[in-house]
Amino acid sequence: MGGAVGCVVTGKKLYSHGNFIRDLDETEYKELKQYKKDLTAFKKKIEDAFANAEKLEQTNSTIPPMPLRPSMPAFCSKSDTILYIFGGCTVQNYKVYIANKFARDLSPKEKKQLDQFAKQVASKNAIPSPQIQGGSNNSTTPVSAATTTTTTFKPAMDQAAKVNLDFCTEF
Repeated sequence: MGGAVGCVVTGKKLYSHGNFIRDLDETEYKELKQYKKDLTAFKKKIEDAFANAEKLEQTNSTIPPMPLRPSMPAFCSKSDTILYIFGGCTVQNYKVYIANKFARDLSPKEKKQLDQFAKQVASKNAIPSPQIQGGSNNSTTPVSAATTTTTTFKPAMDQAAKVNLDFCTEF
């Protein structure tokens, strides 16, 4: 998606992979504020560790354990933020995008197909969230904003054939 970051909040507006998802509710906004506070404390611990590293080395002391990075807010991994990449288009939050531009909303029938597909893939392969799905080979790559580690797998061909996803057709 042109290098767009997975989860971005500006004001109280949630974006995922460059697409507007929705406004945050008050609970989510409080969660965001707590995450920012926890992230600031995390960064301070890292800075302090580096500032004291030379002193610790001179005294042959052990390096303190790395603090745990705070978990991303839960709203960053809800189903409306999952980006599905298919040949010719992407689908997110029941909206079809072509070349990163909004094309249309999915029909009620298509929404059911996408939900069924997501359940089949998740139940068969236990996919962690958030995730990016798709491509012509139906590969899925989990994405984490906290790490750069990714895992790829292919659903079984019989599973992929159970749901006909024809949100966009390339010729």
